[in-house]
Amino acid sequence: MKKLVIANQESAAGYVFAKTLVWRAAPALCGIKAGNLFSVRQSDFCEREFCDCAAALESFGIQSAFVQGRRQRIVAIFYDADWVQKILSSPCVKKYLLQKGYSNCGPCGAISVQDFVKKICSKIKSGAAFPHEVGLLLGYPLLDVIDFERRGGRGCVHCGSWKAYRDVESAKKLSLLYKECSERCLRLFERGFSIKEIICYGKKAVKAA
Repeated sequence: MKKLVIANQESAAGYVFAKTLVWRAAPALCGIKAGNLFSVRQSDFCEREFCDCAAALESFGIQSAFVQGRRQRIVAIFYDADWVQKILSSPCVKKYLLQKGYSNCGPCGAISVQDFVKKICSKIKSGAAFPHEVGLLLGYPLLDVIDFERRGGRGCVHCGSWKAYRDVESAKKLSLLYKECSERCLRLFERGFSIKEIICYGKKAVKAA
């Protein structure tokens, strides 16, 4: 397999960002999670690295975006557009988003993934309260997203990849699956595997599990 040559691999910022990407976004990259979001210090963000990785990930159906967040941090988002679109098409999700001000999300159709991500990024950039609906982009259950917002993150029954308030057993299993995926992909990265190779190996491992 031909390796993907990652720009600025030897630079500190390029290496740190690529490593963070593999560790924090592995579940989405390997197809077991709708999306992943993480932030890095602006000094650790490498836009050229991001663009090269984003281009490589498109062949796997993974879309991406980044936006300037608070406190000199860059927020990076990676997501499976088809998966997220299915989430946004749920009647309950559409009703929730209408209440959150997504006016182009009516009963006859869901908001597009692109518009949803644009609005999420706009809210993050504005510096206002963090948009809780981003949990939908990350594949979290709607009821957990709602409960997290209502309770201010308090009183959850399980705290793993997200704060779960209802289906604890499912949350535990998925959190463990995500953690194992990230650890496996990080080991491959540290052995010198390319992003494309890591995804291919990661997907095989998921199917074999």
